Amino acid sequence: MLELKSTYKTEKKSRRRREILDGAAYVIADFGYLAASMKDIADRLDLRPGSLYYYLKSKEAALEEICWDGGVEYVEYVERLANCGAPTIEIIRSAISHHLRNEKRVYVECFVYNRRHLAGDVADGLNNVARNYLRAWFKIFEQGIAEGVLPPDLDCQFAATTALSVVNGATLVLRGKSGTEEDQYIHQTTEFFLTGLGATECGEPAYVQK
Repeated sequence: MLELKSTYKTEKKSRRRREILDGAAYVIADFGYLAASMKDIADRLDLRPGSLYYYLKSKEAALEEICWDGGVEYVEYVERLANCGAPTIEIIRSAISHHLRNEKRVYVECFVYNRRHLAGDVADGLNNVARNYLRAWFKIFEQGIAEGVLPPDLDCQFAATTALSVVNGATLVLRGKSGTEEDQYIHQTTEFFLTGLGATECGEPAYVQK
């Protein structure tokens, strides 16, 4: 019983911390790091500003945790995809879908647009995370060329950079969409990107009408 009670308290505390970080992430994404304040975060969470400091030491500490949490999770997922052995077109669709549907999508907004405001050593570490994400995409495109579903002269570095530009830009648009509208936007984004790559499946264009 004591163990169950302890586990419950731990899980409850973990859920509450996630709620706090979610609130901070939305505020920083909405206002931008420089304009956002701890009071803004507290207001969103319906907390007194003083109570927020029990969970977060500072706005900078909040952004750092958000960036590490979101960035590392995304990189690990795409790295697993790149090494899973599935068909490349399927991997690309899964990678884009994961980026755009993930419950931590707003964390990645903070990572992409606000990590530059963090201290040099922290920003350097997060920039390495971003480079690892780019490398995972690069590997996916290399595999697509070897598989024969992407053009042999495809510039994989350019394709990887473009992929990140597409998904990062799409996260901003998706903030105002939900349900069927969100599904359609993600589908169109994915298939238009595949068309731009010149991707093929079984000798036919990879674009799928829906």
